[in-house]
Amino acid sequence: MHGPLGKAVNYMLNHWDALNHYLNDGRLEIDNNRAERSIKPFVIGRKNWLFHGNDVGARAGGTLFSLIETCKAHNIDVFSWLKHALNNIQQADTVEKLEQLLPFNVEAEQLEAARAMPQLIFPEKKAVN
Repeated sequence: MHGPLGKAVNYMLNHWDALNHYLNDGRLEIDNNRAERSIKPFVIGRKNWLFHGNDVGARAGGTLFSLIETCKAHNIDVFSWLKHALNNIQQADTVEKLEQLLPFNVEAEQLEAARAMPQLIFPEKKAVN
C-alpha cells in the first residue's frame, strides 16, 4: 500500500508503542490545539514583525512575547505581572533574583498589589485672563 491510506497505516504501525503509551496516560491531551492557539498571535502578526529594526530588536520582541504567552498559559494577569517585573527588575542583580520575577515564580499577593492603578494627580489649570 503506497497511497495515502497505506502511508497512514504504516505510520500507525511504526508508532504503535507510542500510541499505546498515550492511551495509558490520561494526562496527555488528544490533540495539540492548546499549542496551536498559543502560537496563533505570532502567526497572524509575523508579517508585521519583519521590521523589528535589527536582530537585537527581534530578540527583545521575541522574549517579550514569550513572557506574555507564559503569563497566559499560567492564568496570570499580564498587566500586573509586567508592572511587578518592571518595578522590581532593578533589584535583581543575580540570575536567581531574575528567575524569581518570571511569571510562574511570582506569588499572587505580589500581583494583586501591582494590579492597583496609581492615583493620578493632575495639576490645576490657572485661569488665563
